[in-house]
Amino acid sequence: MKKEGIRSLLTGAAASVFFLILFLGLGWSFLVSLLLAVLLFAAVWLITKPERKGENAGWQPDDQERELLRSMKEARKDFESIRRSMGRIRDRQLRQQTEGMCRAAGNILAYLEKHPEKIPAARRFIDYYQETASTLLARYVELESAGLSESQTQVLTESMKRAAAALTDAFQKQLGKMVENEVTDMEADVDVLEQMMRMEGLK
Repeated sequence: MKKEGIRSLLTGAAASVFFLILFLGLGWSFLVSLLLAVLLFAAVWLITKPERKGENAGWQPDDQERELLRSMKEARKDFESIRRSMGRIRDRQLRQQTEGMCRAAGNILAYLEKHPEKIPAARRFIDYYQETASTLLARYVELESAGLSESQTQVLTESMKRAAAALTDAFQKQLGKMVENEVTDMEADVDVLEQMMRMEGLK
C-alpha cells in the first residue's frame, strides 16, 4: 500500500476512535462528536503531510548556482570600483577612454544578468580582465594623487592609456563572443522569413 493510503487509513481510524469515545463513551451529541472527529481528521492529515523537497524551505541554490552568484557579485563590485576611479581621473583623454571601457563592461554585465547561463563563458572577463581593470585604475588614481613629478605622471598616464585601450578591446570582443550564436540564429531566422516571403510572392 502506498504511503498516502496508509496515512489516510491511520488518520481515518484515529478520527473514528475519537468519534466513538465522544459519542458513545462520553455521551456527546452525534453532530458535535462528528464535527470534532472531522476537525481531528483534518488536523492530523495536515500535520502528518510529508514535506516535499524544497517546499516551504525557500529556494536553495546548488554549488554551481552559488558560484555563479558569487561571480556576478564580485563582477558588480569590480564594475563599481571602475566607475569610482573613473570619476577621479584628471587626464581628460584617459577619462574618456575609461568611460568607453566602463560602457563595454556595463554592457557585458547587463547581458549576463539577463542570460546567467552565459556566466561560465565569461569567467575570464569576470575573474581576470575586469578585476585587473579595477585594480589598475584604483592604483593609478592613488598614485596620481600622491604628488608625483610631471614626468612620472606622464609615464604613468601613458601606461594606463595603453592598458585602458587594450582592456576596452578585450571587453568588446568578450561581448561579441557571447552574443555570436544569437546573432547567427537571428540571421538564420531572417533568411527563412525572406525565403517564405519570396515563395508566397510577397517579396
